[in-house]
Amino acid sequence: MAVAPHFPHPDYTLMAPTWRKLRDVYAGREALLRGTTRYLPQPTNMDDERYQGYLTRPKWFGATRRTVQAFEGLAFRQPLSVAAPPKVEAQLETLTSTGVSLQSLARLIFRETLLMGRYGVLVDMDSVGQRPFWAGYPAEQITNWTVGIVDGRRQLIHVELVECDYVLGADGHTQEPLETIRTLQLIDGIYTQTVELVTSAGTRQQVTQVVPQRQGGPLTFLPFVFFGVNDLEPQVELSPINDLADTNLSYWRHSADYEWSLHLTASPTPWVTGHDPSLDIGPNGEPLAELVLGSDMAIFLKEPDAKIGMLEFQGHGLEPLRQAMLDDKAEMASLGARLLEGQPETNETLGAFRMRQAGDTSVIAALAQALSAGLTRLLRMHAFWFGAAQTAEDARIRCSLPTNFVAVKLEPQMLTALLAGVQSGHISQETFYWNMQQGEMAEPGVDWEEEMARIEAQMPAMARLVTPNGTSNGTTPAPSNSSTNGVAA
Repeated sequence: MAVAPHFPHPDYTLMAPTWRKLRDVYAGREALLRGTTRYLPQPTNMDDERYQGYLTRPKWFGATRRTVQAFEGLAFRQPLSVAAPPKVEAQLETLTSTGVSLQSLARLIFRETLLMGRYGVLVDMDSVGQRPFWAGYPAEQITNWTVGIVDGRRQLIHVELVECDYVLGADGHTQEPLETIRTLQLIDGIYTQTVELVTSAGTRQQVTQVVPQRQGGPLTFLPFVFFGVNDLEPQVELSPINDLADTNLSYWRHSADYEWSLHLTASPTPWVTGHDPSLDIGPNGEPLAELVLGSDMAIFLKEPDAKIGMLEFQGHGLEPLRQAMLDDKAEMASLGARLLEGQPETNETLGAFRMRQAGDTSVIAALAQALSAGLTRLLRMHAFWFGAAQTAEDARIRCSLPTNFVAVKLEPQMLTALLAGVQSGHISQETFYWNMQQGEMAEPGVDWEEEMARIEAQMPAMARLVTPNGTSNGTTPAPSNSSTNGVAA
């Protein structure tokens, strides 16, 4: 993606090469092949033709992609928990202009933040002002940003977003690139949005400048949220899997050396000394053009001192390369690629299992907390702009991602103990139900009140508990003991 002519933030310039590396390592082998010497240096004295063979032989091991996908799967084993006004909830299935749901967008934000360490989302109003939509921006498209003090609070006051697309050319067939810069800024405390077109000459040409309105008045904040690994600050964070990506590249290079060495040494090479090939005469009396090798052929050398043999690889020259590849795999496993690590050979207790997993879930736990905070902030902005909330900080509106990433079912012994605690009055029914949810024995997202309503709706009338005043749940009179066959005595 070509960056438009402007002055990017210094941190953007510093991190751009790292972001490109992370993106290519995640994409895999084909992206690395396009990167050629950026990821696989050309050995000294190796010509371009031989380098092409050296470049295409190594095997790729997709540990980076698998790790990101594994953590994403852990984080989204259960759906998001959302509390929002009904008018807003009705829009969560088509939250973006392309119809992406909140759940799908949350997964994308998690994946991008884990991979790149950064993502951004803009809440924007449609052209007719009917409802807000969300637009996501990867790290490479957020090129500039500024933070300032507004009304005594540290706020985002300026963001530049590069948008690239293709449009149909004048011939009706050719796809031509279209690059624009969307600038969000507070001007005298008022949110203003400017869109500029990058011309073919490389200059910026303003297309539109608008002051978005809410119920006839302007916004006093930028409806944009940065997502980081640990917080929602605009400062750039290094990706938590950067070390894993570097090790993945190390494996790529070691594999290139290993496969090239195999190519050079795997096929035996015949050698001949002390022999004049002009002395070799065929059955037709003509000189032989070449020695023919094979088990069904006999080779005659007329000189007494002539020798023939096969040059074959011997020794341990390839073993260090093979071991280096194994070491890379082990290091990638220790850096977070749990899909690459085998299960323990011996049985382990539940406590040991949880302790072993604690270090691996710490990164996604922090990321999940930041994701929950960012989605909550966006939902509140959305509801405020849509008129479903009076402020952009309505505490009743929230969105959270479950943080119990390890799938551990509630054990029967623990379930029995919890039930006994309820029956004896030592714990409440609400606490019992909360433990059921943590043990994944209750439906995610269903709170205590909703579960009780379900039970009440499904319970037969005659099976309801009889209260001391002789009514069933305080409603229907209970049967009297003085009746026989339904006839009063």
